[in-house]
Amino acid sequence: MPHSYSDVPASLPKTLQTAFQQSPELFAVMGLPVAAEVMDGLSNHVLRVTAEKGVFFLRLGTGGAKAPVDRYREAHNVRLAADIGVAVAPIFIEPSTGTLVTRSVEGLVASGDDLPELLGKQLASLHTSGLQFEGDINPKHVFESLFSQVNGARDALEPALLNNDLMDQIGDLAALFEARGTETGIEPVPSHGDLSPGNCLFATRRVWLIDWEFSGMAARSWDLAYAIQEHGFDAAAESRFLQAYQGQGGLKVSNRDLQITKARCDSISAMWALLQISKGRDRKVFAPFAHDRFTRAFNSSLGFS
Repeated sequence: MPHSYSDVPASLPKTLQTAFQQSPELFAVMGLPVAAEVMDGLSNHVLRVTAEKGVFFLRLGTGGAKAPVDRYREAHNVRLAADIGVAVAPIFIEPSTGTLVTRSVEGLVASGDDLPELLGKQLASLHTSGLQFEGDINPKHVFESLFSQVNGARDALEPALLNNDLMDQIGDLAALFEARGTETGIEPVPSHGDLSPGNCLFATRRVWLIDWEFSGMAARSWDLAYAIQEHGFDAAAESRFLQAYQGQGGLKVSNRDLQITKARCDSISAMWALLQISKGRDRKVFAPFAHDRFTRAFNSSLGFS
């Protein structure tokens, strides 16, 4: 007899039962779940689920028109990235609900000393693949959208900031998005868009990229700068990362483009964190994150005009 969502053990997270209620097809994919663990993450609700047919990662999110990102674009792009071995292949993805299932990746390890090289090579494979992703990553448009939303929630944000003068300085960062580099006119490449450590799964001698919500076509410097900043590469690690990227066929990016884009990445990350606070998420987590990213962006911006 086919299972129904009421068969999901009551001891498991309520969100799991809701997911099977929204998408009964999950029973055919996973079987009846018997255990689930909530995974850490800033953006999405992710469960590691042990079920009749194996061990899976289940991403739950808002889908359809209410989603903060285009789930249909995400589905298209992650399938293409999986075809070339960069992304973990989805075995179920439903843009209307924001639900995504992948099998648990075997052989995962804590990232080691070869992290910069592995990530650089995998990123070059993506950028030189010739894939045509849906959507464009335009940092200026992203910043302006976040700035508008954050400014509209200014009153709610003031108490959350470690430095209340910070809100008065945010507008100064807009100048970063007017600074000219040398990538203007260069063809954009398929890009992940959000290369934080939580979106990079390291296995023996390779790295898998997950969470393709913000993927699209972008300048090469976007993924490179974002990876360097979010992984906290020092000068030596950054050099190894870029050398591995170029050694795998990735084209060299000018130092000016890279430094400008680093500051832009930090500005956008900080604005995103402030927006999370305005939505009622944990200020103790997101306020320090926003402050650190803004400080780094301001310091980086001093050399640009």
